[in-house]
Amino acid sequence: MSSLKTTLENFCSTVTIVDPSNARLNCVLFNGNADLLPKIYKVGDVVRFHRIKIQEFNKELQAINAPGFSALTFDGTPGAPLKPRTTSRSYQFTSTDQRTVEELRRWANADLSIHRPTVKLSEVKPADYFDLTCQLIAKAEVDRSAVLLKVWDGTKYPHPLWQVPVDENTLEGDPADIHRLCKLTVDVLVYDNHIGAANSLKVGMYLTIHNLHAKLATSSTEKPSSSHDAVPEMEFHLHGGTSYGRGITVLPGDCSDVQQLKQSLESALSADQGSLGDLLRLDNLNTSKRPSASEASSVARIQRCQQESATVITAHQHIRTTPIQEILDQTPPQKYRIRAKLVNYEPRALHQSVKLYCPECRSLQEVPDDDDIDAALQGLYNLGCMTVDPDIQSLDALWYKTATWEAEDERRRQITVHFVKTGEAPSAPEHSTILVEGVSLNELYRLSERFGRVIPTSSRTECLSLNDLSIPFLIEDRKWHYGCKNCSHPQPVNALQPLLQSGTWESSAIAKVLGVQLLNYVFVMKFTCDDGSGSLDALLWNEARTQQVTGAQLILVHSSLQERFFGISAADVMIDDVLQEKLTRIMDTLCPPRANPDDGHWLECCVKSYYAGDGSEQKTYYQIFDTVVAEAEDI
Repeated sequence: MSSLKTTLENFCSTVTIVDPSNARLNCVLFNGNADLLPKIYKVGDVVRFHRIKIQEFNKELQAINAPGFSALTFDGTPGAPLKPRTTSRSYQFTSTDQRTVEELRRWANADLSIHRPTVKLSEVKPADYFDLTCQLIAKAEVDRSAVLLKVWDGTKYPHPLWQVPVDENTLEGDPADIHRLCKLTVDVLVYDNHIGAANSLKVGMYLTIHNLHAKLATSSTEKPSSSHDAVPEMEFHLHGGTSYGRGITVLPGDCSDVQQLKQSLESALSADQGSLGDLLRLDNLNTSKRPSASEASSVARIQRCQQESATVITAHQHIRTTPIQEILDQTPPQKYRIRAKLVNYEPRALHQSVKLYCPECRSLQEVPDDDDIDAALQGLYNLGCMTVDPDIQSLDALWYKTATWEAEDERRRQITVHFVKTGEAPSAPEHSTILVEGVSLNELYRLSERFGRVIPTSSRTECLSLNDLSIPFLIEDRKWHYGCKNCSHPQPVNALQPLLQSGTWESSAIAKVLGVQLLNYVFVMKFTCDDGSGSLDALLWNEARTQQVTGAQLILVHSSLQERFFGISAADVMIDDVLQEKLTRIMDTLCPPRANPDDGHWLECCVKSYYAGDGSEQKTYYQIFDTVVAEAEDI
């Protein structure tokens, strides 16, 4: 329910909705402004979505917000005011809608799988994960990797609590309130992708902290031995990631949860003052047995439940975290959620990770280098096919205009350029389409930098035709497009003429009329992940297949999946030095080039297992999905 910053300059909110039919629908909602996403405060809220689009994703129905999307959200508590939370300036809400909301409230509160009773601090047990509705009393930045929140809900946790050692001067909050409520507040450490939300909070706000972890502290060997030290202290952690809706929600003062919380807080303040005095007199004892700031800081760093996560998941938050060793012991197919470190990836030379992939025959091939393309173009010169038959020129002059000149080399080869007539008025060069013959590699580069679309051709037959597909059949906006030799059925270049009427000169349209099966640029990588219990090779591969190249197993990565993971297009990486440097920085962040693997960041990933192979030999593979690099746009 909390929003997540994606790599596309958007915020994303993932919501699972259900109605009395018990059918569930996952909704993925995007907006450039987090404040414009639906204001859903807790499980059980009632929502009305307007203009959602249904699509299929991973063989499951999924809803996304379409143009004109809007939402109304209602408190799910029966009898609560029917006041919607919305950013829409106008909306319709009829008496029928009112009855529907009330019916959904009654149904949801009667269904234990949906309605989750509020958990008070006084009821929390060790190892619990729970949602806490509370008020913020104070906060402080512990270090770059954690923020401390001091919160209370009007009840007292009955056992010893871990006190996070911080300089009192760094605490943001009223010192009188901090001291007066010290025995009713708990310290919550907030990590990773939730730090930004924690820093934006104001003291006095009412919050719901989702999926808060209660954990007994591990005893420190540096503490002096005493009877008091035998009692473990309770810690509260909001770990990184978005599992189970993990995050922080700021509640408005008029919602029912806040009204109930205020009653609890007022009741605690008006309780027997003698009891509160007894609690305060215990402060010296608790302080005397508290570890020093340096000791506690060291223990906190070593014993933190989770460290910074370099990736976050965008769906399937309901899946629990599974140790890798347990995954390795189970039979595919399964879906998992892992938290592990990236200890290795292949290929280490990132320029070797971009390949060409045919979605039709699923073949994989290397991107031709300059030497290969230059040799292929020179082969055309040797065939003597760099001049245009005059009859062909006159026949095709209706849809293009031709210019020829001699190249300044020892062969005195003839260069021919056909300027396609895409309209009555001549187009600017950057929007023009040209057909070229007899060009060298350097000339092809220069022409592609000036003209929007360049199609290398030859006149070896009765009419202009494409060259061998070992060289690009189209260069568009500096992107070199290749075709599959196995799946293409090249047509004469005259087949482009219908595009003059349609005006559609995109690469896919050009490939279709020319009978070329377009090859996609993809990354080819393999990640080795380790969580301490075991390691596995996790693949970023959308079609669950592998390729064998020169006897070594390489992992084929689907371009659209990788673009979501890295926030970078493989095709763009080929032509943009800045993106190449960014990809290097991302991989250095995910897997730092250091000797000690413990220096790396944690990766939070969705992983699925499957069988693949030829004939009777089937092997188990693991595929990463629904995962993105956290804050990749800032790397």
